[in-house]
Amino acid sequence: MKRIEDYNKILPIVEVYTCVQSEGKLSGIPHILIRTSGCTLRCQFSDTDFCDSWYTSWHPDKGAWTWNKIIELYNSNPQIKHTMITGGSPTMHSDLLCFMTNELHSRGQYITLETEGSKFVENCHIDLLSLSPKLSNSLPRIGSITPKGSKVEKRDLIRHEKYRKNYVAMYQWIQSSKDYQYKPVIGDKSQIKEIEELAEVLNIPIDKFWVMAAGGSRDVLESNLMWTLELCIEKGWNFVPRFHILIFNDQRGV
Repeated sequence: MKRIEDYNKILPIVEVYTCVQSEGKLSGIPHILIRTSGCTLRCQFSDTDFCDSWYTSWHPDKGAWTWNKIIELYNSNPQIKHTMITGGSPTMHSDLLCFMTNELHSRGQYITLETEGSKFVENCHIDLLSLSPKLSNSLPRIGSITPKGSKVEKRDLIRHEKYRKNYVAMYQWIQSSKDYQYKPVIGDKSQIKEIEELAEVLNIPIDKFWVMAAGGSRDVLESNLMWTLELCIEKGWNFVPRFHILIFNDQRGV
């Protein structure tokens, strides 16, 4: 693992803030969230509904945080004992990810890593793997317009399909993690078979399922919540409400 030598150097981290977890088995627990910039994928769930953190993927912001600034936030919030590292794709930054997990564990933090599973990182010790593989409903729509006005191109689709089904990396993460949750995003009922087949490939039992309705904004999420909830009851899957979107809509830093 390569350590950070200069704690005042700007890192590829676009957001660090306190929040309450609203996705998965730790819902309701206060966290400090660390969001890295850059993503291997280019998710799009309809012509107008892109990844809810498109500013780390389609149009990645530059880093804005130093390690010293991050530690200041931890020092001012000693009551918070949980950290979520997310993105974008945190695994794009292997050395930084391993450094952060080691340093934060030394501070007594329980660490969740949110990942789409496109890359495995060795010697990265986390407490909870939050595996959110992207299904066929996430494919970029060629010709549609991104949140900053660019046109989605064929190369975006090629890139997305190259990385989204790295089942070997997903299995490695599951095997190396103390605990994990399987957290797919469903946009319509045609993805039911896809969710179940992937779980079978990765040998994921039903108690690890935490299924999320698609929606990067309140309106889109609300249109998918009820049938997803009813589906989870029917299947015996755990349901993810994503109440941060219901409360704050598409606001950042929550």
